Amino acid sequence: MAEDDTIVPIAWKNAQIPLTKIVTRNFCLPQELPHYDFCRAYFESRTIEALNRSAYSRWLPRNHTDYFIHYPSNLQRKPIWCELPWGGFNKLDIKIDSEKLRASRLQSCRDYLKLLNSIHKNGFDFSKGPYTPIHILIDNNNYVAIQYGSHHRLVALRYLLDNNHKDLLKTLSFDSSGVPLVPCSVNLIIDKEDLPQLAAVGNAKDQFSLEDALKWFNLCFKLIDNGESYPQSYITNRILDALDLLIE
Repeated sequence: MAEDDTIVPIAWKNAQIPLTKIVTRNFCLPQELPHYDFCRAYFESRTIEALNRSAYSRWLPRNHTDYFIHYPSNLQRKPIWCELPWGGFNKLDIKIDSEKLRASRLQSCRDYLKLLNSIHKNGFDFSKGPYTPIHILIDNNNYVAIQYGSHHRLVALRYLLDNNHKDLLKTLSFDSSGVPLVPCSVNLIIDKEDLPQLAAVGNAKDQFSLEDALKWFNLCFKLIDNGESYPQSYITNRILDALDLLIE
């Protein structure tokens, strides 16, 4: 890459990504989100009281850092929820007052209850919803997908798989190791070795230090790393296909 190169968003139709390779926008695995406790309360108790006591219902973030489950230590700058160190942003309004924030959280609980009611009645079917939007990060022969939408469905899928509700899963594909595949929409690809060459790390110049960006990058791989090395051919072919689309 040249000195002034920046990350180019790539229009990708979709890719099937193993669930175990996906980290949520909160920088955690789906089962670490408070949403998972909401699923447990729903499927184990099926009462409003249990749902109201769940970690998800009681979660009321007030600061940027409240939205992160994990983040690196000794950062030069505190994490900002609406920004990503390798480009892109989340449009969440984090500056709303307490009453509006509480009302927004209650509406999120209602929406999640509606989703779980639908899953309980009709089953979990990826074809009935949008593709999960992701960014793909590459480091040598490994990769990780950062999800920044559809996390409610991802957590529900993880809960169903973990708790003997596989009868509710519809049209779900698996890889050769038996890991569920998530239909994803890939909006960005970034290789770790390219980070030092970017003129601007993030959405604007000096938005993130390179040191902080690398810490976030490394954290993602730490969260999904299980000591195995994955063949890069899985992702390489899709990268080449995406680049072909880009220059057509």
